[in-house]
Parts: sequence; structure tokens; C-alpha cells
Amino acid sequence: MQVKAGQLMVPIEEYPVISEQTKISSAAKLIVEAFQKKSDTWRGYELLIVSNAQKEKTGLLSMHHILKTTHSSFLRQIFRPNRPIIVKDIMQPIKHVYADTENNLLEISRLFMSSGLNSIPVFDGNDPVGIIRAIDLFWYLEDMIMKGEITS
Repeated sequence: MQVKAGQLMVPIEEYPVISEQTKISSAAKLIVEAFQKKSDTWRGYELLIVSNAQKEKTGLLSMHHILKTTHSSFLRQIFRPNRPIIVKDIMQPIKHVYADTENNLLEISRLFMSSGLNSIPVFDGNDPVGIIRAIDLFWYLEDMIMKGEITS
């Protein structure tokens, strides 16, 4: 049996959702809370699902996006001094790079390698249903190697 993205993904319902209009300072706080939520150590999904006013999932926001913004926020404040930076300004559109539930391991690996991303949304038709993380793929491959199903 060939493993598909739909089998390795984390269901989208497990991720916190944040509005496109949320200020970055509030988003940063939420992502840290979500990352710590799993236990007292730093564990979690490092990612928020972004939704619009109609509650449609429109993007992804990661710690990386927030950290990248801190480098450019000074320039943004010069050009737009009266408007705070909001999630919509820095989020990754949900269909920027994505997998289908039926994509196999090779297709998923290619997506990760070509995009440089650590998390990719998984769609079933037009509906986002989960997130596959590079670490999920790595853990699966490690398990296959340990079982002797993949050899070097």
C-alpha cells in the first residue's frame, strides 16, 4: 500500500484559527501559546490557520512569518505609519503551495524540497483538510527505515 498525504497529515481542526485582521502582536502571542499548549516544554504546531470574515480558510501564519516581519517592520512603519501590520499582510496564502490528499510520498517530498516550506496544507478537492509537516514525512520515513522497508 502506498502512503498518501491524507494519511500523514495533521487534521486542520487541530490548529488554532486566527482572523486576517488580527494585529501581529496578538498573532505572535497566540502562536507562542499554541506552541506551548502540548506540554510545559516547547512543543506544538508552530502554525496558525488564517480565516477571513466569512470564516473561509485563507492562509497560514508561522513563527517564521512573524520573525521575518520583525526585520521589515521598521520599513513598513515608515511607509504606512498609521496602519498596524496585520496577519493578512504577512500570511502565506493557503493555496500558495499545497498537496492533495492523494499525493504520494515522492510528490510530497518534491513539494517540500522545491518550496523550502516546513508545513504544507492538504486539500481534498477545494477544501483544506489538514497540514503535512516535513517532520511528519521524516518520522514516517525513519519508521520505514527502522522496519527495514527502506534500505540505503
